Amino acid sequence: MGSFSFWHWFILIVFVGGPLLAVWITSRRARRAEAQSQPGTIEGPKGIGGWLVLPALNVTIVPIATAVGLAAGVAQLDDLHDLLDLPALNKSLGIAILLFLFFGIFVAYAFWTKKASAPRLFCTFLFILPMIELTMIFIGDDTSGEDFRDLATSLIYAAIWTSYMRRSRRVRNTFIN
Repeated sequence: MGSFSFWHWFILIVFVGGPLLAVWITSRRARRAEAQSQPGTIEGPKGIGGWLVLPALNVTIVPIATAVGLAAGVAQLDDLHDLLDLPALNKSLGIAILLFLFFGIFVAYAFWTKKASAPRLFCTFLFILPMIELTMIFIGDDTSGEDFRDLATSLIYAAIWTSYMRRSRRVRNTFIN
């Protein structure tokens, strides 16, 4: 066993510290917005409909696609013992993607059961994917402009839907359990 290299620390900070920071920031903002809102029911649309259908599809399809991608990666191996021969960075990234899969399933459950924490979890879920893409860019040897374009697209997508989840009356009226 060698010492932890820069990349090990980078992956650890990005995949542990990043989501924790994102959850803390979104929960802080949610508590502040909750304190400013008036008590009582809010009139307006309710239920998963309108633009909220798109995040519902996202939260359903992304964990399925992640599971299929992981299964395809494991299927390419000749033997499961080949997993032990992978470099440490690839193992760390594989574990991070597996954790992303489990978190995605948890977010989908919270979303479809209309838990009050679902919008906050969904926003965190959206910002984890660009962190994984950024880590893959740093690890990968053959990065291209397309990788950075995908990263920018993911960040813009996450920013748009985070704004929607924070401001929408439909979201406030739907996620109340």
